Amino acid sequence: MSTGRRTTVLEALAARLESEPDAPYLEFAGGDGDGVRYTARRMDEESTRLARALAGLGVGHGDRVATLIENRAEQVVSFFAACKLGAIQVDRKSTRLNSSHRT
Repeated sequence: MSTGRRTTVLEALAARLESEPDAPYLEFAGGDGDGVRYTARRMDEESTRLARALAGLGVGHGDRVATLIENRAEQVVSFFAACKLGAIQVDRKSTRLNSSHRT
C-alpha cells in the first residue's frame, strides 16, 4: 500500500501540462485502424471548452452530468470537463436505471 500523497486526475493533467504539454497523453485506437491521439494540451483545451459550455448551461459543483458517449476520447474529455467544474459524470451506458430504481 502506498503511503505517498494522492494525486487527482486534474493534478496529474496539470503536471503533464507543465512537463510535457505536447507529448502523447491519451491514444484511442479506431475501429478502422485510425486512432485519435491527445496531447495534454489538447485534452486541457478541449475539456476546458466543454466545461465552459456546461457552466453556461448552469452545471456546477456537485451537479451530475449524464453522458451517452461510446468508449471514445470524447468520453474522457467530458470526464475532465466535469472534474473541472466539480461535477460528477454519470455514464448512462454503464448504468441500468429503470423506474424500479428511482427514489
